[in-house]
Amino acid sequence: MNLASRAACHLLMLALAAWMFTPAQLEAKTLRWSGAGELVSCDPAIGTDTAALVFLSHIYERLVTRDREFALQPSLALSWELRSPTTMRFILRPDVKFHDGTAFTADDIVFSIARAREPTSLIKSNTVGILSATRIDELTVDMETDGPLPTLLNQLYLIPIMSRVWATKHGVTGPANYVAGKENYATRHANGTGPFQLKSFESGGTVVLSAHATWWGKREGNVTEGIYTPIRSNATRVA
Repeated sequence: MNLASRAACHLLMLALAAWMFTPAQLEAKTLRWSGAGELVSCDPAIGTDTAALVFLSHIYERLVTRDREFALQPSLALSWELRSPTTMRFILRPDVKFHDGTAFTADDIVFSIARAREPTSLIKSNTVGILSATRIDELTVDMETDGPLPTLLNQLYLIPIMSRVWATKHGVTGPANYVAGKENYATRHANGTGPFQLKSFESGGTVVLSAHATWWGKREGNVTEGIYTPIRSNATRVA
């Protein structure tokens, strides 16, 4: 995906976020909407299409995020420091929970970087130049690169963080071979740290998100549930 496409996807994510988090005129807490795109996989190492990027951005978070001016901001990482030309240290956000209640730690960063580099991953291009992620302590990670990498933060913005414990439990330590038509537990299930969690997903069909009650961030608006139904026909969708 080129920079223009990424920027377009990011703007679409912001538009959806504004819709979901801005105080509404009505008191309804369920937001229903439709679009032409279908969610094909919930695996953050597979979902690179626009629909997946939009949905999974509310479920899976990254070390860094972007604000409405597209500037990089802290997310799961509170801060970062360049300790050498090839080493960046990240201090992680404390008291963050995955949707299943598991605590977020440095192990999840190490695992997610390694998983993104797997042969079946469709986001491995985002890890180019990254040699390894090393746990220093529970909330500290050192990222090693193969040389000075000024694009590191931009790349980390495109690598969602998964739970190592959850992935191991469900046998999804590596992404399924989507190109070969394979699926695994992560194709239809998700477990992130984001403001919304996956309630249900019908492949190529309706997606239901519900609010993550213990999300670390500040929630705005009154939407506690989102229901998306893909409708390819423009006329039918407008109606």
